[in-house]
Amino acid sequence: MELTGNLKDFSIEDLLKFINLSKRTGVIYIKGNVEKEGEKEGKIFCKDGNIIDAELGDRSGENAFYVILTMKEGTFSFSKELPKDKSQKINKQLEELLFEGAKQVEVIDDILKKLPSLDTIFRVNPTPPSAKISLNKDEWMILNKFRDGKTIREVKNEVNLNEIDVLRTVLSLINANLIVREEVDIMKIVPEHSDKAKSIIKTYSGLDISLFPTNNVRANNFFFKVDGKKDLETIMNEMKLKRKDALSLFMLLIKEGALKVRISPSLFNKIEEELKK
Repeated sequence: MELTGNLKDFSIEDLLKFINLSKRTGVIYIKGNVEKEGEKEGKIFCKDGNIIDAELGDRSGENAFYVILTMKEGTFSFSKELPKDKSQKINKQLEELLFEGAKQVEVIDDILKKLPSLDTIFRVNPTPPSAKISLNKDEWMILNKFRDGKTIREVKNEVNLNEIDVLRTVLSLINANLIVREEVDIMKIVPEHSDKAKSIIKTYSGLDISLFPTNNVRANNFFFKVDGKKDLETIMNEMKLKRKDALSLFMLLIKEGALKVRISPSLFNKIEEELKK
């Protein structure tokens, strides 16, 4: 790494201008907070000073670049090691990207501040406030994605539209009460075995203790009750456990990587808060 620093001392815009003027080739690594998503590491790929691509989680290209620009605090570093197979997804000049980015950053910031966590599950409201709903084709498509219950992040990743347009539409659907937050009863969560757990089950002989997912006997018994159909309450009743004990074993197996569930981080926080009481 030949360049490192803090975004408080050297902004992303200033860093990009320096890279551009010195016609450097390599990758800028930027670690900082993204609104509603927490700490992330973004990458901006440069060739002869020009930006050719950007990556941030599941985002790429201009979409990733504009979200990276929202990081105002964090650290950066620059490496000359540009992947040889890196293809060009961004074709705009730096001045145009920064001009467009300034407008995008303001919009993204405003929308994300108004939205709940992107991992919140929403579902189409079965009793909308009005029978007459006026939406365009893209808005109908986004609305229908929530029909069976999905997180904002899942819908954003599934539709082939500009991220800002998707988030703006989701916010409008929430405000119009056309989609509603799915309130999940903790005890109705249905856990599944993780890929790691499936390999344990395949080789399990009932004799080799090393094949168990944990050193906790009750947690292992809980683990083998999971079949992807039973909810926590059913398993709790079968094992004659108290609610708090069932949740404790469930969380232990999650942390060990033996179980997986499709719930939002806020629900995990709710479980942990209950366990602390």
